[in-house]
Amino acid sequence: YKIELENFAADQYLRLGDPLIHEIDVYFVSDSGLIRHSRSGASLAFEKREVNVSDYYFLLPQGSCTSYIRLKKKDNFQCPLSIASFKCLMEKEHRNNLVFGLYFGILFVLIFYNLFIYSSIKEKSYLYYIFYLCFLILATATLQGVSFEYLWPNRPYFNLHLPSFGVMMFVFAALFVTSLLKIKIYLPKLTKGFYVFIGIAILVIIINLFRPIIGTGVLKFTGAMFSVFLILVGIQSYLKGAKVAKLFLWAGSFYLLSIII
Repeated sequence: YKIELENFAADQYLRLGDPLIHEIDVYFVSDSGLIRHSRSGASLAFEKREVNVSDYYFLLPQGSCTSYIRLKKKDNFQCPLSIASFKCLMEKEHRNNLVFGLYFGILFVLIFYNLFIYSSIKEKSYLYYIFYLCFLILATATLQGVSFEYLWPNRPYFNLHLPSFGVMMFVFAALFVTSLLKIKIYLPKLTKGFYVFIGIAILVIIINLFRPIIGTGVLKFTGAMFSVFLILVGIQSYLKGAKVAKLFLWAGSFYLLSIII
């Protein structure tokens, strides 16, 4: 990307809003030559960034210059770009952190609540749901750059395993549904469908070790198909008389709508 800039204020930053861009090179060039070159990205240690936050910040030189930005990522992506004062950008960062803090807080409450129930009645469906929530937190935190900042700041390689975290959600969702709706009792023939999705999930994890972009594509397609499959399973279970199937259909329909969005 090429951007013509005229900056007459101090403490102005260029911000790139995708935490998992693999490589970033930003050049600021004037008529007299190169002013500054900055390198960052999810393939470098977290401490290499100009500002130690999830997104990428680059200090703008004062005066007129041209910025050349080279981006590389192992998946298709959008990259929101903004230029503002450091104070303005930090205020936005704090608001985002508040939203995600509330989101993760709710998920952790759900984990401890279901863990308490599981410790009392030893029903496997609660345990599967706990693991599902754990991988949901890990996948979301990785997508937002939180995992890189707090869990593996010096291990950029783990950022490439986002598809693996995502498919593990499908694995435990499949185990949760088979246990909750008692698929082996009411719909024994459909258990093979769950095994197929679990097999695809294992395949995605293996593919992701070598070709992350292919693993991501398979994950997106599988996620949509799995959501439709869950709705069909819920309908069949409801027709067979499973008492919890009605509530599951409401939740599954909302889940499918979220996937489509």
